[in-house]
Amino acid sequence: MKYLRYDIVELSFFTGLSSFKSLNNKARKQQWPHYREQRAYGSPIHLYPLERLPDDIQVAWANWDSAKVEATIALENSKLEGRPLRVPPPITDEDAADALALPPRAEYFETTVRRESGAPPKIYDGKSRGLCAQARSILLNRFPSLAREFGRKNPVLAAEEPSQWQRQMAEDQFVYVPHYKIEAAAGSGSIIDSEQIINHLAFHKDWVRGSLRVGLEGLALINVIGDSMEPTLLQHDLILIDMAQRQIKDGLLYVLRIENNLIVKRLERMLDGRIKLKSDNSKYSEQTLNIGDDNLPQVLGRVIWFGREI
Repeated sequence: MKYLRYDIVELSFFTGLSSFKSLNNKARKQQWPHYREQRAYGSPIHLYPLERLPDDIQVAWANWDSAKVEATIALENSKLEGRPLRVPPPITDEDAADALALPPRAEYFETTVRRESGAPPKIYDGKSRGLCAQARSILLNRFPSLAREFGRKNPVLAAEEPSQWQRQMAEDQFVYVPHYKIEAAAGSGSIIDSEQIINHLAFHKDWVRGSLRVGLEGLALINVIGDSMEPTLLQHDLILIDMAQRQIKDGLLYVLRIENNLIVKRLERMLDGRIKLKSDNSKYSEQTLNIGDDNLPQVLGRVIWFGREI
């Protein structure tokens, strides 16, 4: 089963644009999620997955048929430049089945961009995944043979065995971060007595690179104990650490190792080289460590995300 990914030229044909530049500018401005693929020759191209495209582009794709293909080829041949350029073929039963196998898009995420005059427009921010309801309806009407398999609405919460295609998509799109059975104390410190990996949590690669703006290597998950970082971090919070970021930047949260103690603090480097350890909880006082101290902390990494149970 192939992935439904298209380049900007093909997307322009779907939307009926005579120029590819306008859609390309829109994709850049709205930061559509894409995959960079190196061709055998020439520069790499950006491929946009169907499940991450805005609703209107998904609908335009769902309406793409053989008549539109022929009309597009005739139009391109009539131009002085000459030939059709990567005109996509009509949607097949297999393409429709692949699209309908995507999860239904529950929400359409938008972000507001202000302009100097007029109402602020809404633009797609790339977070919404799945197939939108209108595109799903168009495909079911065009391919009635698939209605029996895909006509029912998938439940929002379902415990179904993932297909081989879904597992492959997960391997391609997710990074699995180890969760260690050690705790970083938001207080006086915690002895490191185990570094056993108890499980792995999946994070979407695009989200890690785009939202967190970090690489995929050197990530780790541990829990927090203590209350010195309240209200930012609470007891038992799960924190994601980027161990590639060990250079101290003022005001950010880091996990430190002092002798056998593991702690999480907000750090600040002073002009004389000393390091100030700050707690977000006002009942804890600041600590200052000198460069020459034997217990100078080893910075293990920066805290870039946290999660908690409710």
